[in-house]
Amino acid sequence: MPLGTHILALADSLDAMCSDRPYRATPTFDEVKAKIQRCSGKHFDPAVVAAFNALAAEKSPEYFANSAKKVDESAQDVAAMRANRLGRYLKRGTLMAELSKPVAGAQPAER
Repeated sequence: MPLGTHILALADSLDAMCSDRPYRATPTFDEVKAKIQRCSGKHFDPAVVAAFNALAAEKSPEYFANSAKKVDESAQDVAAMRANRLGRYLKRGTLMAELSKPVAGAQPAER
C-alpha cells in the first residue's frame, strides 16, 4: 500500500479518537498516543507511528484535538453571523415598510 494510505489511516483514526462521541468520553491525549503505539505494526505502519510520535513530542495536545469540534464551532459562528445579518435586513425591511405606510389623516406632501 502507498505511504499516503498509511498516513491517512493513522490521521483518520487519531481524529476519531480525539473527537467527542455521545457514547464515550473523549480519552486523554496520552491514552490516544498509547493506543496508537499498541496498534503499531498491526493497524498502523511503524514508520508512520514513529513520525507521529516525533510530531506529538514537539506539538501540544491541542494541535491534535477534535477537528470536528473546530469545524462545528466555525459553522456555528458563520450561522450566527448570517442570522444577525438577516435580522438586520428584516428589521430594516420592517422599518421601511412601516415608514412607507400612509398615516391616517395626513395630507400627501406637495412637490
